[in-house]
Amino acid sequence: MKIRGKMAVMVAVPLVGLMAIIGMGWQSFSQFREQSTTVNSIHDDQQTMLNADRDAYQALLASYQSAQTSDAAALSAIQKDLSTNIQQTWDRINGPAQRFTPEMAPHMQSFVTQFDAWKKDTTAILEIDMRDAAIREQRMTQFAAAAAAFKEMRAIIDSLGGKIEERFGDGKSPEAAALAISQAFILNADRDAYQA
Repeated sequence: MKIRGKMAVMVAVPLVGLMAIIGMGWQSFSQFREQSTTVNSIHDDQQTMLNADRDAYQALLASYQSAQTSDAAALSAIQKDLSTNIQQTWDRINGPAQRFTPEMAPHMQSFVTQFDAWKKDTTAILEIDMRDAAIREQRMTQFAAAAAAFKEMRAIIDSLGGKIEERFGDGKSPEAAALAISQAFILNADRDAYQA
């Protein structure tokens, strides 16, 4: 073999080796990058699902709060928060579900079934609380009207008692017995009104 051929072999062999090393390195780097992307995606999905869990708990808290308020504006704000949290719970599970493996499909189907039931019942709770708040508000209005009427009625009862006292109060008139009966009836009516 001539010197040129030997020199070509001496240069070519290291170059081919270097090219092979670079090729293997590039392939390893590509696989590493692909695996990193997959791992990052799984990590992001886990974080998203944790946020979905938090949103579900916030919706549960909103349903507890709705049972303890009768203010229409507060209930409206609670309803808005509840709707937002329910929707976010769905979105944050449904997004990662696009990348679920086939063996996770039955779990996702179970989630969908339970989510639909939870959403329906939670929404119904708030609707009941809103109706209940309206009834409580109406009750307080009626109670105020009844209390005002009671006060006026009591004034009339007192006035009637005073009139009877003026008319029959000397105890000497023949109608004195009627006084005692009338006063007993009025006192009984007064007691009945207070009991009511």
